[in-house]
Amino acid sequence: MLSSEKNIDRIVSLFKETKAYAEMQVAYAKLDATSKITAALSATILFVVLFVIGAIFIVLLSCTAAFVISHYLTHDHASAFAIVSVIFLCIAAVVYRMRKVWIVKPISQFIGSMLISDEDNTTTPSAP
Repeated sequence: MLSSEKNIDRIVSLFKETKAYAEMQVAYAKLDATSKITAALSATILFVVLFVIGAIFIVLLSCTAAFVISHYLTHDHASAFAIVSVIFLCIAAVVYRMRKVWIVKPISQFIGSMLISDEDNTTTPSAP
């Protein structure tokens, strides 16, 4: 009888340990997801802020370039702004042609590296 009671106690203990392990794995998954969502959201907010500041900078720099071209080359504001517009059109064409190399691939690599967890850094619980 004593042996069967010990086995039952061991089975109950095993179920308790399994339940505790499963609860810890769920908690770890939640923390991991929270960490990844926070990193993605932070990167997105940083990108938006830098994009807005960069857009304002580009607009002001374009106006400056157009006025400099107008003053030194064309002596006409309309043609100077047209020259700056053509330059931007050329830049846009180059960016469009290189979009996979310059935009799609780096973004997919960033998101992939962020979402795929590194299994070498995870710790496994040690046996008692």
